[in-house]
Amino acid sequence: MPPTLPKVPPSAAPGSSTGGKQLLALAQAEDAWEASGAEIEVTAADVDDEAMHLPTRLAELCELCRIGSLEERDEAAEGLKEVATGPLGEYQNLMEVCPEGLLLEALLAVLRGGSDRARVNAAICLRCLGRLEDNKKAMVQSGGLLEGLVTMARLDGMQASTQAVAALANLATTPFTREVIGTTEGALRVVASVLRHGEAEGRRYAAGALGNLAWQNSSNCQQIGIIPSVFASLRELLLSSDEAACVAASSALANLATEQSNHPAMSEKATLEALVGHLLAGFPKKAQAHCLDAIAELARYSGEDGQGLGDIDGLFPGLVKLSQRSEKDGTCAAVSYAFAAFASQPTLRLQMVRSTGLMEALMTLATHDEVQTRSDAVCAISELSQEESALPRIAATAGLLEELQKVAMSEQGDIREVAIATVARLGYLNSLGKGPVKVGAEMPSAEIEVSAGFSL
Repeated sequence: MPPTLPKVPPSAAPGSSTGGKQLLALAQAEDAWEASGAEIEVTAADVDDEAMHLPTRLAELCELCRIGSLEERDEAAEGLKEVATGPLGEYQNLMEVCPEGLLLEALLAVLRGGSDRARVNAAICLRCLGRLEDNKKAMVQSGGLLEGLVTMARLDGMQASTQAVAALANLATTPFTREVIGTTEGALRVVASVLRHGEAEGRRYAAGALGNLAWQNSSNCQQIGIIPSVFASLRELLLSSDEAACVAASSALANLATEQSNHPAMSEKATLEALVGHLLAGFPKKAQAHCLDAIAELARYSGEDGQGLGDIDGLFPGLVKLSQRSEKDGTCAAVSYAFAAFASQPTLRLQMVRSTGLMEALMTLATHDEVQTRSDAVCAISELSQEESALPRIAATAGLLEELQKVAMSEQGDIREVAIATVARLGYLNSLGKGPVKVGAEMPSAEIEVSAGFSL
């Protein structure tokens, strides 16, 4: 059976109820009072008092945004931004405070007819509103809102494009919103353009947006993958000194690697070296995990040429070292499925078995508490057992065969079948004189037949 490889979930904005790992901080939650550096003490009484008057204040600001003069729109947009980024916006859903659709209508009016400063403030409001799961669907369905953000990101200045892309990144965390944004004309390409040409903060948000849009959406993955220079831009960001940018870029690369049509472009030597280099450097940890995910996906579907992974110096010795410390930082599952993915490719097996300590690493992973980690490690051992040169190492690894026998006798489901087939294969090869393997416990023959997928 092929190893089961988990995918990288989308990054969830702070305050979002999106499940899964929150891989990207995205920094888009940097609220106005934090960004200013000023310390403002807000008591519960202050918040309660302001909350009482909030519906009236929001209605007035929205009305000015819709029908006020240019100067009044500027002031009203500034007021909405202060509310959205302040304590009230942090603890209340402003879209529920306003009459239905009024707030989005007002912000859209500013996007279409406000000054540069007002449009930036409107985008900041949309960025904040887009953090909340309850708002996302209504926002992407609001006529003209996505188009307004796309236009703003394409035509306005650096600050405006940064905030527009940040809003798109926050919105793109659900299957429905990813689909709608992905099919909005020009959306994917304008995000990729900001990734390439934007300011540092904008590039970081753009990488996060592309990662979110690519998660579990094959169409978006394909469309992003054919945009010129997108992988070069992500690689450049991955190698930057900005930790948050590294995490965002690595997450995007991991998600894009789940689409096989992207593999040729991602398998350029420069990109592979960047992924492996960051993986072995080990900092930041989140980026390291994403790079491992991307490399494993590339290996799993690499075909006969190994996608060039075999030409990258230090990959397998580095993974062995990583497995030795992965128990402490929680990356055991990622390391185990990476080994399983590599071992599934005949062109990579020989290099794996030649790596000192690799069989011992798999032995340790095969005894892990987590079922999926054990299963992937057993899959890797099973695949390596098909490489004749691996048999002496398997036999020489203290306790490995015994552990396989324990798995075969005690586990349930696929992992048990794989272990039984592996032990049976090793015993069969030994009977032919092809491997110095000593098989101990007697295995149930009926179960061995179940695993006919492995040639004995």
